[in-house]
Amino acid sequence: MAALMILGALECGAGGRLRRVVLAALAGALVAAAAATPADAKLRLSAHSATPETGGLFGRVPVRLDIRADGSPHDVLVRSPGSLMAVGPGLQAQSAIGGRTAVACHGSWARPHLSSSPLAFTAVLHLEPGQSTWLQAVVDRWAPWPGDPAEAAWTVRDGAQTIVVRDPAPFSLPRGVHLVLRGPTGPVAAGDLVRVSGTADPLPRGALVSVDVHPPGGRALRVYTARVGARHRFAVAFRARARGRYELVARYRRHTSEFADDTSVCGNVFDVG
Repeated sequence: MAALMILGALECGAGGRLRRVVLAALAGALVAAAAATPADAKLRLSAHSATPETGGLFGRVPVRLDIRADGSPHDVLVRSPGSLMAVGPGLQAQSAIGGRTAVACHGSWARPHLSSSPLAFTAVLHLEPGQSTWLQAVVDRWAPWPGDPAEAAWTVRDGAQTIVVRDPAPFSLPRGVHLVLRGPTGPVAAGDLVRVSGTADPLPRGALVSVDVHPPGGRALRVYTARVGARHRFAVAFRARARGRYELVARYRRHTSEFADDTSVCGNVFDVG
């Protein structure tokens, strides 16, 4: 349509047959060029992951995104969790974002759980027609708890179009164990029986967890074993012989490849008077 409007305007000023023939040829060339760039230009995207490098709770997962342009040029912005390690042709710019992993606990024990990678990056790419490129990254994270994101996702913005490419493989196994402890809520006197309960989601009935009891004054650590029952619950009891501040930590040590070692995020602290 734009080519025909240009042709009409130029014909009014030309007034000659030869010039009309030349302009008609130019109009045909413009229309052909417009037809060569389809309105629904698309990218071909595919995500891959390698075997997680992990022996327990914390894992490093290599991931890769392959991109291929169609017959049109593309300016692409890619966002992903993790650290960008290598990239193919067409990179224009990149940036990285770091997250906080600290957790505020009342006792001396603190182990933050990362529900997603603490790092993310953005890459800007320019692809010529038919060009292919790729990005390789490493995603660091804890073994996922129930409710944590179960997949890695690349977000690709191509003009006004946003595409999410998901790769569920990296975070499938092993799974983490969300351990929550509930200690005494009222006053405890020396010699009292202290009852401790907790949950170990998603461990099945019969699995074993332990409760580490850190007595006051640097006394020897005591470890009590509990068996998981219905609804992932467990319980232990012990006598608090010494006065002072106690700290409890729940712990799971893996027995199968399905679950990773895991511990409480914070210790459960209480005083014995």
